[in-house]
Amino acid sequence: MITVFLVDRVLGGAGYFVAIDAIFLYAILAATIIHGSVWSVLGPGKYALRLVATLAISSIVLAGIFLAAAIAFGRQGQSGYVLMVSGLAVLYGIPFLVGAQVPFWVLRLAFGWQLLQEGQDSVPISIKELLIVTVVFAMAFSAPTPAAMLESYYLFELDIVQKMRDGGPVPMVNVDGEFVEVTKANVERIRARQFEFVYQRTWSVTLTGGTAFLILSILVLPVIWNVMRSRNKIIYGVLYMVVVFLIAMAIFEYFGSGMPPDYVAIAVFVSYLFIALPLFTSKQRGFRLKSGRRNKGQE
Repeated sequence: MITVFLVDRVLGGAGYFVAIDAIFLYAILAATIIHGSVWSVLGPGKYALRLVATLAISSIVLAGIFLAAAIAFGRQGQSGYVLMVSGLAVLYGIPFLVGAQVPFWVLRLAFGWQLLQEGQDSVPISIKELLIVTVVFAMAFSAPTPAAMLESYYLFELDIVQKMRDGGPVPMVNVDGEFVEVTKANVERIRARQFEFVYQRTWSVTLTGGTAFLILSILVLPVIWNVMRSRNKIIYGVLYMVVVFLIAMAIFEYFGSGMPPDYVAIAVFVSYLFIALPLFTSKQRGFRLKSGRRNKGQE
């Protein structure tokens, strides 16, 4: 993960290498959150424990990405930066996970989807689980506020206040696209303006990330069905990748991004691999995708 930022920073962009490295980076991040969401919602055991484990793993991956950026941009030695990065990883991880879990909750509630081993009975959703889901969804919508407070405080303290205390040059802060000179007289007013700017950006990142993972989860549903239920896995897998590739190319063409076809093809293949391989492993260990609100033994 670190190489993506370091190579781009040191070498000024290394073209193909950076692009492929970035593809693997984001594929790992997406696969971690998607698989965590699948097992949190559809897997056996207590939902609360699965959710905590998934959030912890996802936060570690996000923190790794943020720390890589810190190293690349020379912030790794600043006091408090690791704390800020760790907090942001957790706070951003909650809405990302919620966005990724929505399609699986729909399938669990509407069609009784569950990933269970042979011999395990389907477990109905309890009131306790529904309450936990409600609390998690509420936390996802409230996460941008503490995230903005944490980021704004540490960035302002590290970039502005510390420079003023050290007697360095008069610091300039970018507030809503405008560079403003900070003095002792206006520091509180600039701090408030910067928080508002960071707050709006945090909400944008949260909504964009949550929506992106919601769409990714919907795209992953055919992969889950193909691996766990279909017989012609290779044929359907290749057909799925071709369809996703064509859709992605059409979207990039529509928005005029000019994304090279080989990058898109590699991204689709790597993403499918990271999603499908753990599902194949789970199936080899006896897990099956079961549907229906109740199994025959409960009726």
